[in-house]
Amino acid sequence: AIDGATASTLTVNWTDRSTGESGFTVEKSIDAGSNWTAGGTVAANATSVQITGLAAGTTYHFRVKATGSAENDS
Repeated sequence: AIDGATASTLTVNWTDRSTGESGFTVEKSIDAGSNWTAGGTVAANATSVQITGLAAGTTYHFRVKATGSAENDS
């Protein structure tokens, strides 16, 4: 889910369904998921991250990956 969007900032929220993760990495794409770049990282058990530096009028796609865990889906 996306909250608190402004022209250059938004918050990405998710449900933590991973076990034993060391953190989460959020990646963003401007080409419908063909190429991904780092959007932000947070500690284990976090359920949101603020993404900054976005360009107004650009469509972004986001994905969240658990790190340091056998289960990488969130």
